[in-house]
Amino acid sequence: MRQPLQLFQNPIPIKSTLLIGACVFSLFACQEREQVVAPGNTTETQINEAFNFNTTQDVTFNIWAKDSQGDILNMTNIQIYDKDPNLGGELLIEGGIDNTGQLSAYKALPTHLQEVTIVSNYIGVLEQVTVPITDQQVSYTFGVPTQEDSSGEEITPDANGRINGTSYTYLGKYNSLGVPKYLQSPNHVIPSSFLNILNTALPEGKKVNPAYLAPGVSYDVKLTKDANVTITFVSERADFLNSLGYYTYPLNKAPKSVEEIDEKFIVFPNASFTGSGGGLASGNRVKLPKTLKAGTGIGFFIVSNGWNGSSVSKDNIKLFSNPAFNPGNADKKQHSVLLKYEDKCILAFEDIKRSDASSDEDFNDVLFYITTDPVKCIDDTNIPSCEPVKDCDKDGVPDEQDKYSCDPVRAYNNITKGTLAFEDLWPAKGDFDVNDLVVNYSHNVVTNSQNKVVELISTFDILAIGARYRNGLGFELSKLNPSQIKSVVSSHNKTILEGGQAKATILVFENAFDFVPNGIYDQINTKMDQPKLSCGSVTITTTFTSTLTMQELGAAPFNPFLICNQNRGYEVHLPGYKPTSKADLTLLGTKDDISNPARGIYYKTSFGMPYALNMPVNSFKYPVEGASIKDAYVKFLPWAASFGVVYSNWYLDLPGYRDAAKVYTK
Repeated sequence: MRQPLQLFQNPIPIKSTLLIGACVFSLFACQEREQVVAPGNTTETQINEAFNFNTTQDVTFNIWAKDSQGDILNMTNIQIYDKDPNLGGELLIEGGIDNTGQLSAYKALPTHLQEVTIVSNYIGVLEQVTVPITDQQVSYTFGVPTQEDSSGEEITPDANGRINGTSYTYLGKYNSLGVPKYLQSPNHVIPSSFLNILNTALPEGKKVNPAYLAPGVSYDVKLTKDANVTITFVSERADFLNSLGYYTYPLNKAPKSVEEIDEKFIVFPNASFTGSGGGLASGNRVKLPKTLKAGTGIGFFIVSNGWNGSSVSKDNIKLFSNPAFNPGNADKKQHSVLLKYEDKCILAFEDIKRSDASSDEDFNDVLFYITTDPVKCIDDTNIPSCEPVKDCDKDGVPDEQDKYSCDPVRAYNNITKGTLAFEDLWPAKGDFDVNDLVVNYSHNVVTNSQNKVVELISTFDILAIGARYRNGLGFELSKLNPSQIKSVVSSHNKTILEGGQAKATILVFENAFDFVPNGIYDQINTKMDQPKLSCGSVTITTTFTSTLTMQELGAAPFNPFLICNQNRGYEVHLPGYKPTSKADLTLLGTKDDISNPARGIYYKTSFGMPYALNMPVNSFKYPVEGASIKDAYVKFLPWAASFGVVYSNWYLDLPGYRDAAKVYTK
């Protein structure tokens, strides 16, 4: 273990480079760079040389989806967020269940992130779940939710509840979660094939098919024969705890208003899944209490967010299958659809007034189906069938979920964004303002319908050049050989797939000043008293000779590096990352650098400080010229000294985290 050394604190850096002897500035020439002197008599904490300043960790994702029979659920749009998307969560990963029943993914996530939110976008399973990150892994299995135990506290309903001045009746007792005590046994089995049909017909987050709302379509069930009627709960996709009810009427004397309905019956006091505020499972069913005669109409309603913990609210808005009974403009009154499939009549509701901005109008907030005994007792003449999925490229991902709807090779985008910040005096130490080159990156890992990588689209935006050196930028795909790269196409004519490398290495640009306007060659966007300049960007599309898993590709930002002043052998990498084959290895461990390949130590100063940092945020606010990262971000040093245990989000703009006077904010 290295003994703790004393460091200067609050240095006053000098950005200068002296030529030593006969060395000259030229491409790939060996250069000696003079160490920056930091005057002062103060001290600094020694950082453990084993600490690599990682702000991210590589996480493996394994998501499975099967129904109660073990059949694969065709979930084609699973999204993983850093937190609840309704609270501003950022999309991390998008993909679908492949032919093996699994979504496998790999991505670098911020080390401070402890859990992720997975959104199913699939009818028949929980809408979203929060899953912890455990030992750099996220694992979860989507399945049809199981039945909550209906025993326990029993609630006897109030028979005098009223809706709009008309009495309503519960069909029986229920438990404290609103699960009826009168469920039929056994549950209906909801096969994956039926769930797939429903997800095709009523996709999550997409406005309902206009054909289902066309004039003349049926909205109530009409019996053509005497029948016993069963209502089966299928799914819910709502934040609300909705209640389902029905009423009956003679077809030749249909009610013209809510007030003309004789009696309303509550079927499911709380139509919510186990784990989603209720206790229901797909396939829970209720048989209506008596045989209904031919010529009977059955209307339905939901009480929006009606379950109050013990009964159905008397005051919440009611949305009926008969659009004439609903509030709103004429073109927004319909809040349910009836669809036919085999011997079933599917009933699906939108639970928010469609005129409200918060309504997505997908009509899948609560879903049921109606069956009769004997079968075929419902007049389905004007009930539309479930429309087939639209899939232009026939890759199995519906057009509305496919980011490349008519391209059979591509389906999903998986974007990683962040900021790289470099010091460029390596192997000498600098002033640690990490603004000699600051670059935003965005790596889009494009995958196909089976979640295999087909393309990498990388964009680099130059934010700052706080140096006079003509520095270049590259990145190594450390898990790939050059022979696995099919093509590299760039918006910049000097981008290349570099030859003579053991691993696939892409040089983004060789001189950052090529992107600076007006011939300015010093201190770009690092001083608050100078105008901010817009620098350029480079977009690179990399294709591969065969598809890859995300883990085979590796996690962005991969292995980025700076090339010092166009001297190819002088590479500056993130701490702990190995140099490429073109680096001058004789420079390792010289001057202030303590790199020691035998011990796995790379790119740190004798005091344990880094030469480069990766921040997993877009447009990191880097220090102004001459301000050390540890002074601009006051939690940086405690984080590093604790081996990353405390303040792992040190780079965020949180109260008490940074000295605003030392941060570039233009």
